Amino acid sequence: MNETRTAGRALGIEVDVHRAAAPHELDTAFAAIVRSRASALLLIPDTMFNRERRRIAELATTNRLPVIYHWQAYVDAGGLMSYGPNLNDLHRRAA
Repeated sequence: MNETRTAGRALGIEVDVHRAAAPHELDTAFAAIVRSRASALLLIPDTMFNRERRRIAELATTNRLPVIYHWQAYVDAGGLMSYGPNLNDLHRRAA
């Protein structure tokens, strides 16, 4: 997180951190994000987030919050965009 905050400061962007460690915490986290008047969200890869990607995409869409995801699966679940490796391609190359 320190690197993200440092990069944000260099770009004149304020970086707020909101945590959700379990699925039942997602609504509360998104409510806090909306209250903070965030203009976008960068979702850090996490196993729970991956399992809850459809719900996260729905919460982001409902709250009109653009999100940059790390994997295409989030976009396939309804997310806006991803910026990261194509996992299917990586798995094919590793096979």
